[in-house]
Amino acid sequence: MITLLRVQGLRNLQEVELRPGATLNLLIGANGAGKSSLLEALGLLGLGRSFRTPRLRHLIHHEAAAAQVYVETEGGHRAGMGIQRRGDLQLRLDEHDVALHQLIAHFPLLLMEPGSWDHFSAGAVARRRLLDWGLFHVEPEFLRQWQRYQRALEQRNSLLRQGFSDATLYRVWETQMLPVALRLSEWRQAYLQRLRQGLVVDSASWLPEYRIELNLDQGWEGDLQEVWESTRLRDLQRGHTQRGAHRADIVLSIDGRPAQEILSRGQMKIWTTLFRLKQLGILQEQGCRPCLLVDDFASELDQHYRGLCLQMLKTLQAQVWLTSTDDYWLQQTEGVERMMFHVEQGRIHNMMG
Repeated sequence: MITLLRVQGLRNLQEVELRPGATLNLLIGANGAGKSSLLEALGLLGLGRSFRTPRLRHLIHHEAAAAQVYVETEGGHRAGMGIQRRGDLQLRLDEHDVALHQLIAHFPLLLMEPGSWDHFSAGAVARRRLLDWGLFHVEPEFLRQWQRYQRALEQRNSLLRQGFSDATLYRVWETQMLPVALRLSEWRQAYLQRLRQGLVVDSASWLPEYRIELNLDQGWEGDLQEVWESTRLRDLQRGHTQRGAHRADIVLSIDGRPAQEILSRGQMKIWTTLFRLKQLGILQEQGCRPCLLVDDFASELDQHYRGLCLQMLKTLQAQVWLTSTDDYWLQQTEGVERMMFHVEQGRIHNMMG
């Protein structure tokens, strides 16, 4: 949980220093006022990237030499990121230089913005990222093993692109990949099972007309070593490895049919919200106090679904940052512990909570 936030030199924001509340923080202001930029600053620490641009140097205000984000968290920890114009990053945690993954691991953060509503419809890559985001935060060995698998996979793919046909060359890397692939699959299956237990109950409440099933496609069928042997010719033709842990996917279905073909866009948004909030719940079970960033939420949902989602947010034991262009959320959050901030032309003012 963040207790102090400072931002300098980032986009259109003036120098920011604010002390957020422990539960719900509402950022109210017109389009372009700087609300999303503030969430973007927070997202840098928890995601290691911007959700609006792949080029971090574009975040720096045109009159600034660098952009800086600094937070203090519950328990007295301090974390910061500095972005230089040439793209260099300076990462600090409790006065020590750290790697990006160390900073992200210390700062569990979940982002829900207009581009995130389609995770379950956007393809296997997006769904796999959802799964692996959760595993990164709950399984200490996940990142190291995933990196080990990726390094061996790159070597196997390099052989394929060069057209080598000697099976012994491939087995060198497949021998390294196989035990890691099995371990990754076990972790993914166990994590999905934890999610499934709560989602079955919640989906029955929020989407009662459907019985939604959630399963894992681990990326292959049968004995993986035999799969690599039997598909090597096709892999050579395509220049990459087609089966393995890097092809895992979340399978969402209703009566054996893809749920994406049955659920409306609004219903898919509700499902995505349920899924992601369950991921937060698992973090909380492990003793974490995560942050949830919700950007432009109201514009993506009709009044009925906004009401449902608000009920979900009220039950969270997380620090929530939510942006809105109107006072809808002010009216709907009566009785909820909250802080309100008005954002105007890059300036942020604390309002009466």
